[in-house]
Amino acid sequence: MQALKDLLTLLPDLRLDVPEHTMSANGEFGFSRWVMHATGAHGPFEMNGMDRTRVRNGLVCENDVFFDSSEFQQLVGT
Repeated sequence: MQALKDLLTLLPDLRLDVPEHTMSANGEFGFSRWVMHATGAHGPFEMNGMDRTRVRNGLVCENDVFFDSSEFQQLVGT
């Protein structure tokens, strides 16, 4: 939870679009491609990422987030 608070403090205008998502054939994993929009130290930017979410008994039990962290640092200016 703290990581999300820190992210929103760093990028208060952060917005995520999810142009694609799908479930695996066995229904246990979901995959979402997202596009982050925000304003960093060098101005407005966009970057892409993906989440892999595991669902069991209707509840999210695991979520892995994939993105280029060096690109993020460059765009944000950290």
